[in-house]
Amino acid sequence: HNQFWLDLLENKLTDDDIRQWFSDRNYVAGVDCPFALNYKRFLTVFPDAKVVLNVRDPQKWYDSMKSTLWALYQDHYRFPTNLLSPFDERMLSMGFRAPDGSETTDNGFIGSFLQGKESAIAYYTKWIEEVKRTVPKERLLVFDVKEGWEPLCKFLELPVPDEPFPRVNDSKKMSRTITTLRFLAWIIVVVLPLILACSSLFYWF
Repeated sequence: HNQFWLDLLENKLTDDDIRQWFSDRNYVAGVDCPFALNYKRFLTVFPDAKVVLNVRDPQKWYDSMKSTLWALYQDHYRFPTNLLSPFDERMLSMGFRAPDGSETTDNGFIGSFLQGKESAIAYYTKWIEEVKRTVPKERLLVFDVKEGWEPLCKFLELPVPDEPFPRVNDSKKMSRTITTLRFLAWIIVVVLPLILACSSLFYWF
């Protein structure tokens, strides 16, 4: 999917191109990045689309991002974890965009984290304000997962599921994934060469 997002970033796609991409994959919704970073374009392409703005305590957001997405970004430039980085260098440029969508090196997600905690939380606050400012009220739900199913289902005009609202700690799951990637990276650069070296010695002797 990277090429689609890169073309979208570079304004190479028409509205019909975007609608076709969603249709071909039977997509009816999108969550997290890079969907969220392109919500303004999607609002124009899909005039009936609704936006769910998930909000939380800024401090908890910062702690979560620092241990997950920010950790992955840093590993992208560290050896040996850079060998297994899931990021495309061009895709990372989206992280430099400010909450209003403008290109910047200081006020985007990456730039704000480089400047420290206070700047990162300010970015989060500005992002929420920008979404509230730009999305029509009738198409926006400001939602805290603590509220459960009712406000979400009412907004989406869907029945409330007959089961508890999911309480999944994605941060912990992602942290485990990061730890696994780091472990595999060190295996590639340390363990595998040792095995090959030992195999070569065994062959010759």
